[in-house]
Amino acid sequence: MSLLIPLVIAGIVAVVLVMMIPSLVTHTIGQLLLGRLDDYEGWCYYGKLLERTGHHLQAYNAYLKSIEINPAYSEAHERLDNLILRMQNSGDSKDSLYQPDLDSN
Repeated sequence: MSLLIPLVIAGIVAVVLVMMIPSLVTHTIGQLLLGRLDDYEGWCYYGKLLERTGHHLQAYNAYLKSIEINPAYSEAHERLDNLILRMQNSGDSKDSLYQPDLDSN
């Protein structure tokens, strides 16, 4: 019985850590991109991670950032188009995804 409690606690900790890893990875990549503002592939990858975790508005903005840096980057255009289509099919409009960049003047 004395081993059961530590094993249960270890199991709970392991489950919590596994559930937090995608969020931690996404956050870390976002922080790294703040120092690499010209990394269009990184912004697109970040958008993909955000989209997978259900953060559609942030993914939309990451894809836009990628396209802003490199307008010829077709993967970002494809991912942005697919995101908009999925949102429209789910009843949301493109307008609900738009968030202006308040930092640029």
